Amino acid sequence: MVNKRNSDKSQTPPRRIRTQIREQELKNAPTGQRVATRQLVPPDVSFAENIYITEALFFCLTYYVTPAVRSFLCRKRLVSRTATDYDYADMMQTLRNFLHAPICNMEIGKAIRVRNEICHLNLEAIKQNWASNLSTWTILCRSVGDAHGASNVQTVYNRLRRGQYQHAIDEKPFRFTVGAYNENTAFGLSLILYSCLARYVGPSLRKYLIRDKQQTTSTSFDVYKNLKDTIEQQKIDQNYLAKGASKRIDMELLRVAMEGRNTICHGKYSLVFSQWKTYLQSWESFSTDSTYKDILSNAIILFSVAIKLSITFSLYGYVNLELHMKTVRTKPLSIHPLVPVKSLIFTQKKKDSLY
Repeated sequence: MVNKRNSDKSQTPPRRIRTQIREQELKNAPTGQRVATRQLVPPDVSFAENIYITEALFFCLTYYVTPAVRSFLCRKRLVSRTATDYDYADMMQTLRNFLHAPICNMEIGKAIRVRNEICHLNLEAIKQNWASNLSTWTILCRSVGDAHGASNVQTVYNRLRRGQYQHAIDEKPFRFTVGAYNENTAFGLSLILYSCLARYVGPSLRKYLIRDKQQTTSTSFDVYKNLKDTIEQQKIDQNYLAKGASKRIDMELLRVAMEGRNTICHGKYSLVFSQWKTYLQSWESFSTDSTYKDILSNAIILFSVAIKLSITFSLYGYVNLELHMKTVRTKPLSIHPLVPVKSLIFTQKKKDSLY
């Protein structure tokens, strides 16, 4: 009896190994079986967890899905291999109009909808649809001949399904560079700036419209929609943002803020690479939440230091640092493993802003 129990125990791999085996089985399973497993969605997630899911989806869009579609279109000579900008929305329309597209129009429509939910910060839709969205992207990657991209998307899904929201992606550390365009740096900056939109700019602008402009609580987090509405109101009333507009350049500020959002969501990586500071400054200037304002200001300082010291960054390294800085604003902060220096002190710069 004892030998039998020991024998049975020895044949059962440890939990960690079982999880890895299950993950590999999901990767290798036929598409139909993989889709079926997507019904096993975790229970309701918090707002913070939903933001992590949203960032994971944008990561997949940037590093896996858009490059897969671009490579296919390059092989078909429908886009230039030398272009530095990867507008997923435009490329999906090109794919839709291609007579020999490897995927049906219905799936292309789904893939476009996924991008729209992410870039317009439709957090409720993302919360409900992230599993089916990743399924759509898995199918898309396989259809354009990128099995590796499909496998990577599947891995992100598996981790999210297990509730590993903060560890769903295999981060791509990047080093700040200046001068000649560097795609790895541009991709990394795009990811961090999108995180700023989702975590700080969207909530801050939404809060302002509800609290100060008496809009309903159903106001979305969509930076594009809310900025567009604000710009229209600003055209009617130059003091819409605040009194004393004649001494400021509110419309230019809003224009740059919108350009920053559009640059990130339409894959204009060359502009992200060269104009990231301008975009962060515009978002920081009109932020009405003091905490978010400090975070965006600190991001500008941190990134400027990163350029001088050639610091290596990653998305969640930056996010975790900012979460720590929410409670420790005036003390020297150890920023290992992000930077090869002992500590930095982040101080709020005194500069004029709207609020």
